[in-house]
Amino acid sequence: MILSLLRITSLLILLSLMAVLMIRTTAQTLAPPLMFSYVSQRDNANWDIHLVDAARRTDVNLTQPHFDGNARSRVPVWSPDGNRLAFVSDNGGQNHIYLYEVIERRLRQLTDDSYFYSSLSWSPDGTQLVASATLSTPAGVRLFDVDSGEERVLTAPTAPVLYAQFSPTGKQILYMTVQEQAATRTLHIYDVTTGSTQEVAQGSFRLVSPVWSPDGQYVAYIDITPQDSTRLYLHIRDVTSDRRLSWQQGLAALGRTVMLDWGEEQIAVSLGTDMLLLRDVQAYLDDEINRMPARFATDGSLAGFKSEPEWSPEGSWLAFAFATRNTQSEIYLMQPDGDPPRRMTFNNINDWAPAWRVVP
Repeated sequence: MILSLLRITSLLILLSLMAVLMIRTTAQTLAPPLMFSYVSQRDNANWDIHLVDAARRTDVNLTQPHFDGNARSRVPVWSPDGNRLAFVSDNGGQNHIYLYEVIERRLRQLTDDSYFYSSLSWSPDGTQLVASATLSTPAGVRLFDVDSGEERVLTAPTAPVLYAQFSPTGKQILYMTVQEQAATRTLHIYDVTTGSTQEVAQGSFRLVSPVWSPDGQYVAYIDITPQDSTRLYLHIRDVTSDRRLSWQQGLAALGRTVMLDWGEEQIAVSLGTDMLLLRDVQAYLDDEINRMPARFATDGSLAGFKSEPEWSPEGSWLAFAFATRNTQSEIYLMQPDGDPPRRMTFNNINDWAPAWRVVP
């Protein structure tokens, strides 16, 4: 009798342990598979960069242990292999580019100048960084070898450069100049092999958020049109030809902050209070359909301001910052299948600039 009771007790314990293991396994399966970083003011109001493991629910401050109490770190971008984080920080009073080596947990300063760097982008092979730099006079597009630190000035334009990004092939660099007196912005493509520069598009002072398509054939951006200066349009330019497309349905009137990101299958457009997902992009580009189907990503489940959409590398998750008039911005993740967005930060202070990290 006692032996039977012991066997039953042992069996119940085993079943309980199996149930707990199944719950944990299911939770890990449902959790986002990748890591992401973001900028936060939660520690002494500094701008620190945190790394989140979404599956394990860990949140680590990467920059605070290395900087003084007044540093502002920004524009984090991960190397293609996920082993290095590049960002800009004003630690010590000057803006410099830094590299954080994840495996070694080592921080290295890449630049030693006085430029203000507004954007960073990795080459697809992870050996180079391109940056847009300004000071009191335009400083152009600068290319860095991340191992040697060697620097090259690719362009020295007479107008400030706000943005620079490698193409997915690594053969071209897209950058944007600003002509303040003429109230215009111009997109250019620099050919890495030949050193030649091509003007892609010239728009109004409202031209924002230029991005490459995943295959590097197209460039998309937001601007008005000569026919309608009261609303914002999505413009797409085929860089291999003169073909240009404009798409307006559902985009915002002037005055809203609009940002976009082009994923593997969809384009996400943040419109301030709304987030629009554009589907069947390739069919639209191939002239199989005359407009891209669109839907609002959150369908009213998040009433507030959505910004900085960022597709995960494989295109299955979308990260963005969300805030209301009464709350600070937090980071949310969502899948484009209609499931409610998941809140990932709970700092009750400004969190922004989500950047995906591929798990090595």
